[in-house]
Amino acid sequence: MNTIETLSEKATVKALVATLLQDSACGHDVVLGIWQRQMDRVWNSGGPADVLAELGTEAARLLDLHTRTVAWLEANAPGCTDSMTSKVQAYTVHEDGTATINES
Repeated sequence: MNTIETLSEKATVKALVATLLQDSACGHDVVLGIWQRQMDRVWNSGGPADVLAELGTEAARLLDLHTRTVAWLEANAPGCTDSMTSKVQAYTVHEDGTATINES
């Protein structure tokens, strides 16, 4: 292998790594944006109890997905979900998959 081939391979690997890092950052931002919109639809709707009631037995699945998404987002960028998670009201998930807002 000559020097030109080696330099070319290194440039290709560097470009690949740069693309991987950029895609990872973009992926995180995309997931964060979707998660923020979903959280806003539930917790800033003016009636989160009504939203959870309408979700019915899908509420538990949605809330579990939100919890797992927060864990992934926070593992990649600590603090990135703080402004939204602070708006989440205490809730209870029931055995049948429904969820209700806890009484204060």
